[in-house]
Amino acid sequence: MTKARVFTTAGIIHLTLATLLCMIFLAGRPVIVAGSALGFTPTPTVPTPTDTPTTVTVTSTPEHEPTPRLTITKTADPSEVLPGDLVTFVIQVCNAGDATAENVIVSDALPAELEVVSASASQGPAIVVGNGVRAEFGDMLPGTCAELTIVARVRADVSPCSEIGNAATIGDLVSNWVWVTTPCPPPLLPESGRMVAQSVVVGLLAVGAGLLAAGLVLGARKRV
Repeated sequence: MTKARVFTTAGIIHLTLATLLCMIFLAGRPVIVAGSALGFTPTPTVPTPTDTPTTVTVTSTPEHEPTPRLTITKTADPSEVLPGDLVTFVIQVCNAGDATAENVIVSDALPAELEVVSASASQGPAIVVGNGVRAEFGDMLPGTCAELTIVARVRADVSPCSEIGNAATIGDLVSNWVWVTTPCPPPLLPESGRMVAQSVVVGLLAVGAGLLAAGLVLGARKRV
């Protein structure tokens, strides 16, 4: 019985192989059978790549036109002043562009709380006009800076707790605002407030003295 099964199986295998070979040679192409009886996995056909032409679009960059670009900043020193004190303002102008800035003029109109004492410029003249100053820097090359220095005095009639601010300009270009202040006097306690404060101090002294006395008495009793 066992031999019969062996022979039968062998026969089936041979017939299957023969059938496959016939189909291969008669059809002229291999036959792919899932779970191939030969035990081989057919190699897939890889398509031959074809060269696809690449199109590169070249865009022209517009030529940069050199232009000036001015920046303006202002500082104040000191920032807290008393009536009659001097305060120094420094206005710095720089050309951060790549072309010459022509005929640069800086103006600074000081507020009524201040009066101009002196003015000077690192480039060109500084002209005092009323309570303001105009600096004519002229042409400024790329990467260069110029400064206008103004010394002003705080007027004597400026009240405490005042905030005095202003900014410099170059045409429509405005610098940052700077502020100087006059200090506020310390608040005074009203009469009722002073009486309350005195009462609190007296009460604290009385309590402290009582506690000290009690401590001394207790210490003496322990020694006895």
